[in-house]
Amino acid sequence: MSFPTPTHALNYTLRISTRAKYVRLCLSLQRGLEVVVPKGFDTRRVAEIVRDKQRWIERTMARLCSQREVLACEETLPQWIALPALNEAWRVRYLTDRPPIEDPEGLYGGLVLAIDSDPADLGYCKQLLRTWLRQRAYTRLVPMLRCLSLAHKLPYAQASVRGQTTIWASCSAGRHISINYKLLFLPPELVCYVFIHELCHTRHLDHSPRFWSLVRSLEPNYQRIEKELRTAWRLIPLWAE
Repeated sequence: MSFPTPTHALNYTLRISTRAKYVRLCLSLQRGLEVVVPKGFDTRRVAEIVRDKQRWIERTMARLCSQREVLACEETLPQWIALPALNEAWRVRYLTDRPPIEDPEGLYGGLVLAIDSDPADLGYCKQLLRTWLRQRAYTRLVPMLRCLSLAHKLPYAQASVRGQTTIWASCSAGRHISINYKLLFLPPELVCYVFIHELCHTRHLDHSPRFWSLVRSLEPNYQRIEKELRTAWRLIPLWAE
């Protein structure tokens, strides 16, 4: 259930979720600011919560707008794709006579991704590249998540891959973990921490002291890594957004 709020300093959409356990702010250029609250939550408190987060909202929206402006001016496609999370570098070939293929055997002298599209069609080529990123993340990152889950005895119900705008990953009340394919562009240490963070949510869905205590027990340097993640969006190429 969602409905627009009355006009005030910061416009937002309020959605009441039967699955939510706590208030969550979601920000994107497509939908603007969405506030998700649990069923039964006193919605009169939402305006105050939004006001308290105003600086974060304005800073995040400014970043998203800046990225969109630069992206709108971008007229090139990648010739190489580096995926630090996997320690891989792919050469991209744009073809018109066959479907996208991966060449892990190195027939072209290394890892090659062939895109079945005229490079003049920028939008479609970028769409194919993002689809490939999702597939690569599901093939390689989900098994990494599974290994960490088994190692730390923090089971999850299901894992999926998306292209979220403002978060690296999420964990639902049903222990469904959704990871962002853009994690492929981050160093392995940061990716590992994101997975640990979400796996800890399978036991504590909030950010309570008990949650952070569990995180600290698995990653003592979590505060430093959290700080690095705040600016890690700069590592994401614009075509992948």
